[in-house]
Amino acid sequence: MDNPSSFNFYVIGNKVKNPEEIVKMFDWMYSDEGADVTNFGRAGVDFTRSGDKVAIPDSLLNQYKDKQDPYRSMQSALGTGLLGFSVFTDDTPMLTISNPALKEWSDFVKKQKDAKEVIEKPLDPPFNTTETEQLKQLNTKVNTLLTQNIDKFIFGTRPLSELDDFVKEVATSGGTEIETIYNTAWNRIKK
Repeated sequence: MDNPSSFNFYVIGNKVKNPEEIVKMFDWMYSDEGADVTNFGRAGVDFTRSGDKVAIPDSLLNQYKDKQDPYRSMQSALGTGLLGFSVFTDDTPMLTISNPALKEWSDFVKKQKDAKEVIEKPLDPPFNTTETEQLKQLNTKVNTLLTQNIDKFIFGTRPLSELDDFVKEVATSGGTEIETIYNTAWNRIKK
């Protein structure tokens, strides 16, 4: 599997009669079999697996090759990946049916990630009620400041010589408090 699905979040409602059955389903979805089914469809019909390699039959690919978005059309029809219900996503179907330049780009980004040149933002830690309220206020203030100034630096209407002052302004406008809240929340879950 390539990516844990960071695009979707799932919760079990408090009115569910058998939450343990839902947990069993999620456990299955995280298994090799469940990940294959939720990413590729039916084994032997929609895909075959040999070790780490997955092959999607040409007969299936040809059904979607002329669609405006072949990959998502195929996912939608099969109910797989992020157009279905998946806790892992695998790029194999997308790379198989898409323009070869996408594979080159994907390999390039993977190389950057492996070299720590690109770092994906992790999910936020769980915040308590007080932290959530503080973050609402602080983020509004800091994001407004950022929105009003970032483009000025990019387009040159605000000189880069003022960047250090701007960083201090962001810090004193709530940036430092936001950092403290995040670090506190992260430290709480590390224990």
